[in-house]
Amino acid sequence: MTYKLRFQELALAEWEKLDTTIRERFKSKLQELLQNPRLPTAALSGMPNCYKIKL
Repeated sequence: MTYKLRFQELALAEWEKLDTTIRERFKSKLQELLQNPRLPTAALSGMPNCYKIKL
């Protein structure tokens, strides 16, 4: 299954404020997560379909 990432307007504004090096690390991690977004080890307890992102 193919996933896409969309930013909400406010989130995009915050994204653009990030330092370039941090933004690139996030970008790399987000690209990995688009391939397999539902990692059981990253699931948040008590929050279905919510996962943490570690850099």
